[in-house]
Amino acid sequence: MIDPQLVRDFMAGFYGYGHVGANYWFIGLEEGAIADLAEFERRLHAWDSLGRQQLADIRAFHRQLEGRDWFSARTPLQRTWRPLIRTRFASEDVPFDTAELRRYQAADLASGSGDTALLELRPLPSRKKSDWIYGSLDVPELRTRERYETIVTSRRRQRIVSLIDECHPRVVVTYGDVHPWRRALEAHTTLNGKAWTVRRGATTIVCTHHPEGARSNAHWDEIGRSIREQR
Repeated sequence: MIDPQLVRDFMAGFYGYGHVGANYWFIGLEEGAIADLAEFERRLHAWDSLGRQQLADIRAFHRQLEGRDWFSARTPLQRTWRPLIRTRFASEDVPFDTAELRRYQAADLASGSGDTALLELRPLPSRKKSDWIYGSLDVPELRTRERYETIVTSRRRQRIVSLIDECHPRVVVTYGDVHPWRRALEAHTTLNGKAWTVRRGATTIVCTHHPEGARSNAHWDEIGRSIREQR
């Protein structure tokens, strides 16, 4: 049986992968591709065994999940991470190709000492909005997805904004949930039809759509160039 208190601790304490000192923070809505509560329980135990870190090294975490290996040289680019990695490379104004993107995903993305972090607005992985597997847990706030989102989303958004102000990453890119992020971060300058930007102290902020809604490489390369120009 899954410990309800461990679930609550995870929801309050786990924000994603990498480390808060990373230069680039990419903030999504929630992780996907989880099949059942047994898989979720493995995530809980991975987080617990790694010291209940706010951000965990993505390779150390995923080694405990018994799922697909996204971090070997032979693995194809993950379709959400690929455009984020492009943005990072474009912002550095260094040449890259598919092989270099794959190398970065395999070795550097969201590591415990690298320059990128992957955060999520909501803590519980979900394959799709209609597939809510958590209602049977002994956690009242998870009885329905609607209740969970109402309780968790605003609180986590406020905490992430506070982390940005505390840690001063060089770049923050939010993808998905565009309008609430634009309001929270005051990102009102139009970069293009699918991205808005602002400077927040030393941090360049870009709020854009999820890669599923903004698929072209040109869009993510343009975001990278705009980040470089704002330094």
